[in-house]
Amino acid sequence: FWIPAKRLGYVLFRIKDRYRDETLELKWASAKVRKLIDKHLLSLGVDTKVREVSILSDEFKGKINELKTPKSKASEMEHAIRWHIKVNLEKDPTLYSRFKDRLETILNSYKDNWDTIVAELEELRNEMKKGRKPGVEGIPLKEAPFFDLLKVALPNEEEVTIEKAKVLSQLIMQLLTETAQIKNFWTEKRAERKRIEGLLQDEISYSGIEGLNIKAVELTTELMKLAEKRMDDLK
Repeated sequence: FWIPAKRLGYVLFRIKDRYRDETLELKWASAKVRKLIDKHLLSLGVDTKVREVSILSDEFKGKINELKTPKSKASEMEHAIRWHIKVNLEKDPTLYSRFKDRLETILNSYKDNWDTIVAELEELRNEMKKGRKPGVEGIPLKEAPFFDLLKVALPNEEEVTIEKAKVLSQLIMQLLTETAQIKNFWTEKRAERKRIEGLLQDEISYSGIEGLNIKAVELTTELMKLAEKRMDDLK
């Protein structure tokens, strides 16, 4: 039993570390067995207590450089990027969808060309590290994730349409900022949520942007979800 348990412990730790899967825990094992597995992993040079290195930290590049082959580096970077996107997608869906698309493009365009994939993924990592640039199109940083949701839904990107979207975005932000001022808005104030949803739908429907009225309900749902995820930023 003990030899298979050691091997299983090692495999599970490596899979959990690579794929950021918190479900791969040894909770089924007794405290004594877990302690013995930890001791075995340490003898192999694997410290289970070492904290995970954020993909955005300067330490991450050093962690990657410790890996021996370009393929293993590419794999580690890919899964770290995927995890970071998964964790942050709901807080900024448009931005992180772009990162996700970029990741897939890299992997599909440079299949098995591991050195190039590593270089491209490092460039993507740096883009993710920089995050949003303030003041793009004159939109405040706090407003940008909401404006981008609107922009994706626009029928075109003509100047007049973009300007109308900017006006609409400001009106929407006024309403969503109100949600952050109401105590327990997301947990207890159903009537208030319905009121804000109705006002958002009205603003979208009567914005004067062609074709946006038919997307009012869907957009309102997306905006409310985003507001809940970013409620601290709206205060």
